[in-house]
Amino acid sequence: MKSNILDEEATKLQTSLDYIISRNWNGLSEILDEHTIYFLTSVPQYTEEGFTGFATITQMIFFDETSKRVIYTFPATPDGTVTSVIAENISDIDFSAGGETQWLTYDATLSYEGVIRRTNGAVRFF
Repeated sequence: MKSNILDEEATKLQTSLDYIISRNWNGLSEILDEHTIYFLTSVPQYTEEGFTGFATITQMIFFDETSKRVIYTFPATPDGTVTSVIAENISDIDFSAGGETQWLTYDATLSYEGVIRRTNGAVRFF
């Protein structure tokens, strides 16, 4: 049963990263910390008069070592952000994207009540 919990978290991690990045991807900031990904997305702007153009926002996926979670955060309003947990029971995770590749890769260690599992994956960005 414990390994099923880790399997579920590994699946949530992969599917969440795939959904967030393939849906929103416009540009990757340099990965300065292997636990954090910053990426840029263009979003439409509207006023009472209608569409006014696009704005670029910075979104972030990061590993919170204290809570053992991978978290996604993005600005939702001019004065606030939305935060969502995309995976739990993560002991460590390293993100990388290098050179000529169109892939963001990760290597994660999950743990739950003494059971440890490593997983890795990749998400393609355009």
